[in-house]
Amino acid sequence: MYPDISDNWFIILILTLICSIAYLLLGKHNILGSLASPLTHPNTLVVHGARPGSTIVDPTLFVLKLRTFLRMANISYLHDYTRPRDRKGRIPWIELDGKELYDSTLIMEYLTEKFNVTIDKQLNKKQRALARTIQKMIEANTAWVTFVYNRMIEETEWYRKMMRLSWFASCIHKILFVPWIKKKLYYLGVMDYSLAEIKHIARCDIEALSVILDNKQFFLGDQATSVDACAFALIANILHGLREGSWPNQMINNEFPNLVTFYERMKTLYWPDWDSIVTSSS
Repeated sequence: MYPDISDNWFIILILTLICSIAYLLLGKHNILGSLASPLTHPNTLVVHGARPGSTIVDPTLFVLKLRTFLRMANISYLHDYTRPRDRKGRIPWIELDGKELYDSTLIMEYLTEKFNVTIDKQLNKKQRALARTIQKMIEANTAWVTFVYNRMIEETEWYRKMMRLSWFASCIHKILFVPWIKKKLYYLGVMDYSLAEIKHIARCDIEALSVILDNKQFFLGDQATSVDACAFALIANILHGLREGSWPNQMINNEFPNLVTFYERMKTLYWPDWDSIVTSSS
């Protein structure tokens, strides 16, 4: 167990001051942004994101989505978790040939053009529209009412242990990051609902995904496309980024077996090293 810091206002004040100064010096004045990753070399794609946890390769929907897409597209990359966020706090972000890009969707669009990625080439307009709808539902709603809410509101202590955060990092997470996420949940309207209502909204979204997938191999047919990377990132975070037995975890496992099968299929195809990454991260 980590020490209870909720009543120690002196520690809270000191840590808040340290983080505020760090933000002003490193973020506002662009000190971090001026330093390239030590992994950066010509023609080398560097993806910045979180380090693996004890149960999941990457706990961030957008980073796992991007990294899965890169594997689907056979684009080699290096993963740098020493600087997961860019100078403005955005995640993921990439470096390529001296250029910095952020936002997983914009990055994927850029790399698709640069490397002539063809995984979505066969899609017609209706399929592309459906893919966009699935992606936006997951990113703007489903993720927030499932694993984000569970991690940041219900089981923050479990999440900190799963990510193996140090005591200091746990303090920062509790004092700064969790309130920031809560504020975003308020802006999205999630915190206006009761837990029962949140579970209902989550079930409706997940059921919609299950119905769309049906008995197909992938969401738009027999070939994996970029929207499958997004769906995989969501389901992986619910199955392995939450405590086993948590309500989102139980919901998918018990009620939507085709989504679990889809996850296992994607993992086998694109993350055969998943278990070794998680194990070695310890």
